[in-house]
This record gives sequence, structure tokens and C-alpha cells, in this order.
Amino acid sequence: MKRLSICFILLAMIIVMGCGDQQKSLTIVWAQWDPANYLTTLSEDFTDETGIAVDVVQIPWDKFQDEVFKSFIGKSDLYDIVIGDSQWLGRNSVGGHYIDMTEWINENIDIPSIYGPAMTAFAEYPKGSKEYWALPAEVDAAGYVYRKDLFEDPEEMTAFQEKYGYELAPPKTYAQLRDIAEFFTRPDQDLHGIATWYSKEYDGITMGFQQVMWSYGASYGDPDTFKVDGYINTDKALEALEYYKDLLKFAPPDAPNYYWSETNDAYLAGKVAMAMNYFAFFPGVVSEKTNPNYHDK
Repeated sequence: MKRLSICFILLAMIIVMGCGDQQKSLTIVWAQWDPANYLTTLSEDFTDETGIAVDVVQIPWDKFQDEVFKSFIGKSDLYDIVIGDSQWLGRNSVGGHYIDMTEWINENIDIPSIYGPAMTAFAEYPKGSKEYWALPAEVDAAGYVYRKDLFEDPEEMTAFQEKYGYELAPPKTYAQLRDIAEFFTRPDQDLHGIATWYSKEYDGITMGFQQVMWSYGASYGDPDTFKVDGYINTDKALEALEYYKDLLKFAPPDAPNYYWSETNDAYLAGKVAMAMNYFAFFPGVVSEKTNPNYHDK
């Protein structure tokens, strides 16, 4: 699968209040997930060096955007720094909720040292303007994890070879992904082939489907003209959509509600042979503490 790992979590760090000389604490708000925990740990070094305490507030993903936007509209001083999704960039820069950081970034940040597409997607608005409203905080791709104990089981390997005519191995194409998902779907054993994202909450199904769409050669539209007709509604886009819909046959019954949390839970519980998720969660997959039953599988 040449294009599996192209779906990014688009996050940007936005400074919403200056840290004055007398300020002895900073409050950062982010969504509730492992990267925010890592930020909490990282902030301890900052506190040791500066003497400024840092409080990282975590809001559940399903409430994250609403809570933060309420604080923007109400001109709240609850947060000094917001780490928000990059799709917020246009709305909040135009809406006056983000500070124009162009001058400060040009004077204090080595821009070439930052991965170019990250600055363009997460910090610059409008695109190509060299006007910056943020700095990248976390760039995350999506990938797949799979159960080695199933994939490397001699009996499973023989049965798969006999049924599909090729060796059982981590898939390299979407056709192979479907075959393997079908093969391991065994409802009577409480086992299904795959878990991926179909939830309507936030950007769940969008993030799940778009990498398939791109791999099929389709797109949302022309990034220069913003035209969508003839892009999102092409035969290739429809074919990608039909494929993604078809995968539901090989997912657990409650898969239409899955985003990263539910997908992760299904995999850790041993209910699926393969699961898609953000790379940020993969350390937990191989950790005995968070995955006691399958961390070494």
C-alpha cells in the first residue's frame, strides 16, 4: 500500500496571549489523547528551565472544538496557548481569534529547519502568502497494525494460500487488504478482519476515507481554483467510496461508530486482525502496560 501513510492529523500551535514578564504560569489546551500526555511531560523541562509552570488542559475530542471556539467567541482568557486542528486556521485567522505571528516567526524561528509542508498546511494562511498564524505542534500520519500471531500462524498461512493463491503477509495493495480482512472475518469467534474509521463525529470518516480516495487517483478538488465538480464526483472517487464502504462487511458490527479511540479499543481487545490508527497510538499497541494481552503478538 504505497499511500497508506499519507493521512495527517493536522495540528498547529497557536499563541493566543503573550507571556508577560510577570507571568509565572501558562495554560495550554489540547484534545485528550496521548500526544497531550507527552506534552505534559515535555513541559516539565520548560518549567525547570524558566520557572514558569505549565498546565496542559485536555478536552475530549468530541467536545474539543466546541469548547475552544466558545472561549474564542467569549474572548476568554482561560488559555494562553491553543493546539488546534489546522482546519481551524482560516476561520480563526480571518475571524480575529488568532494572532498574526509572521514578524515574530521570521525573527525567532529557523523556518527552513521545519518540514516545509507542515509550515504551509499548519501555519500559513492564505496559502502562499507567507503570513503565519501558528507553528506546527504535531504531525501525525495514519497506518495499519496487524496481529503477528494470526499472520504468522502456519495453519492460517496455508489456508490463506489455498484460498487466495498468494502468501499471507502484510498487505501491499488495497486489494490484498480486502482479501485479508475477508479471510479473518469470523463473527462466531468474535474476530473480524479490520477496524478503520467510519464515525460521523468530528473528522472521523473524512480522515478514514480520504487516503483511499487519493490512492484511487481522486481528490476533493482543485487546490488552486477550489473547484470540486469533476474531482470529488469522478468515477475514481466513486470506486474508492464503494471500496471503503465494502470494508464494513469485515469490521465489527459497531464499526460505523468507530474513530481512533474505538478502533484502538477493538484492536487491543483482540477483536480485529488489522486496525488503522494514528502513529501516535502505536507505542501503546506494543506496550505491555496498555496492551497486556497482545503487545507481543
